[in-house]
Amino acid sequence: MTFKLNKNHQASTRSIIAQDHSLFVEPETTQLFVKKGWVFPCLLGIGFAVSTEAALTGTVGFRQLRLYLEMILFAGCFWVLFNVVFLLLDKAQYNQSVTSDHSDKHRKITHFSHLEDIRSVCYDALRILCCWLPYIILLAPGVIQWDTGDQLAQYFGLSVFGMKKGVIWDHHPFFDTYLYGWFASLGQTIFHSYIIGLFIYSVVQIIILSIALSWMLAYLGTKGTPRALLKGITAFFCFFPVIPICAMSIGKDFTNAVFTVIWGILFYKLIDSNLTLLKKPKFLVAFVLISLLNALSKKLGLYVIALCLLLVLIGHFRIQLKGAILAIIVCLTLTVNAILPLCVYPVLHIIPADAQATIAVPTQMMARAAHDHPTDISKNERYVVDNYLGNTWDVMAENYNPYIADPATGFMLKAKTSFSSFAKVWFSVGLRHPLSYLRGLTCLESGWLTFEGPSNIEEFPHPPYNHFSVKMRPSTSSSVNKDTFGQITTVSKPSPENELVDRLYTTLMGIPVLNVLFYTALWTTVFPCFILYYLWRKRNRAKRTNVIFYALPTLISALSLFACSTTLSTPSSGSSAMRYMYHLVLLLPAAIGLLSTICSKTTGNEDISAQC
Repeated sequence: MTFKLNKNHQASTRSIIAQDHSLFVEPETTQLFVKKGWVFPCLLGIGFAVSTEAALTGTVGFRQLRLYLEMILFAGCFWVLFNVVFLLLDKAQYNQSVTSDHSDKHRKITHFSHLEDIRSVCYDALRILCCWLPYIILLAPGVIQWDTGDQLAQYFGLSVFGMKKGVIWDHHPFFDTYLYGWFASLGQTIFHSYIIGLFIYSVVQIIILSIALSWMLAYLGTKGTPRALLKGITAFFCFFPVIPICAMSIGKDFTNAVFTVIWGILFYKLIDSNLTLLKKPKFLVAFVLISLLNALSKKLGLYVIALCLLLVLIGHFRIQLKGAILAIIVCLTLTVNAILPLCVYPVLHIIPADAQATIAVPTQMMARAAHDHPTDISKNERYVVDNYLGNTWDVMAENYNPYIADPATGFMLKAKTSFSSFAKVWFSVGLRHPLSYLRGLTCLESGWLTFEGPSNIEEFPHPPYNHFSVKMRPSTSSSVNKDTFGQITTVSKPSPENELVDRLYTTLMGIPVLNVLFYTALWTTVFPCFILYYLWRKRNRAKRTNVIFYALPTLISALSLFACSTTLSTPSSGSSAMRYMYHLVLLLPAAIGLLSTICSKTTGNEDISAQC
């Protein structure tokens, strides 16, 4: 179907498109790198070249010409990719503007209503569930993660992690432990089966996620996301296999992902209203409650939320509402880090986790220096390190694994010396061996910035360097320690149905073009970097700084991944690293749809972002 436009409309449309694409015709070469946003694909290309070598060889040869040629190649490829996607998003928005008067006719093309009311959201959620139904059936009674089995064993009073019976270690959030344990107890009470109770939990989790994604799609529809883009996001949520497989998995990262999606929608709405929704008691209670659940279900959840809200304080909002945001941050932090440990932990026999996880990356960097230069440390420095970290300097050097921080951290801290003393030693060692620190950091974080990695992450790589595609590989069958939760109930081995899902997933992951969506780095760094690139290219349209806040949940979540103790997944390691970034698979498509709409749509001579 074609549409005829009057001359005035055509002229105004051409002027808008010319304004949007004026950056493509600027002759000044000195402005290309900055104004066209070349800095983002170039930095990404450099990161990919360094990380790929670090992942494959366990080191980085900065004197090799090949490394710099790869930097140029990666940077060029990402620049072309970013420009193509940028133009496609602009074209989708342009098509939306010239066909806006005929939206009612086009709405009939899809069965999804994308309307933000309870009935429509529930119906759309049911449609999503219908697409996920084969996975629900084939993966029943759910995929129990290894750590989840240990949590359940502690919930039922067994000794786990070398601790005495009847205590729960908050290394894995106690909220998740009690949540999974309650459903397992429910199944045992009603059906005389812990496994049935966990299956009920997995079904509840996948239903809530379908409603959350349906709500997200409805929100995008309300904001005016181009129909073609909205249909693509809808199809992605319905048919991308990673989403339902992980939704049927029982583990802290998958539970937290559900709360993250809901919190993201509430955060978007909060920015839409210029924070005035905080004046409504119902919204305030819902926002604080979801924020608390997000923080309790995963340790990093609190810090992601707190950083997003802290950055909101620099926006153009009323000072009283900024005060309310600050009060929420303080209340959440005190509740999670002070009130619960002091008042709840002793009653429930919960043992607080050590702070070693918060310094896992710095510890790994020092472990690399110990591995490369085992004798270059003074007696005083050795004393501080040996009495602060869980492992001594010599043990770190011996146990060092370039891809996993746990062997270096030892899962604990002695803390017999002060943190300030350790920090001074850490900086001192780093000044002597900066390349060792850089190699330790790049090897550990390489999984987020490479398409190819080692076939084995359990040991230091040696020639020949066998490589494997770094793709998302979610677990399709339960994995439980027979000495912990395995003592309470029998967890069946991979069933034929589980193996069918695994074969189907492997087949989809190998289809050309489609297989691109399965690469981990696409979600952890390429898409987030493109969001920065897109916002930079559209900065003239985003006249108010509030636009950047719509990207905060996604960008801060992606940034938080670099605090993880491992980033690579191989066929033998399963979903060890992939589970950390699952929530980005849910947030990124919606974030790109939302930002493309806010930064492109115009009403009269004003940018729509000026109304937010």
